[in-house]
Amino acid sequence: MLVVVIVLVVVANNASSPEYKVIDELDRGDSYNVTVTTNQTEESDIENIVKDVKEEYEGVDALWLWVNNEDEELVATAKIPYNSKGKTMIGEEDTLIEMEK
Repeated sequence: MLVVVIVLVVVANNASSPEYKVIDELDRGDSYNVTVTTNQTEESDIENIVKDVKEEYEGVDALWLWVNNEDEELVATAKIPYNSKGKTMIGEEDTLIEMEK
């Protein structure tokens, strides 16, 4: 019974994450530049995408993320530091998300 409950929690959590597709990825050794596209462009969706991508690329110092809509128009950017070197690289203490107007 416990296994069923855990599986349901994982499935429910994944269902709330917006879908996105990585269309470009540049490995710079200690950091990544990543571009994704999505059809879900509300601020809360972008925050969830940033969280998912951040988890996916753990192990580097910093990540620069560009989020585009399906027409490949820029919707948001994010700078993600993972450690003190990453904070220096991107010039921010914490993840910074900037929505385009």
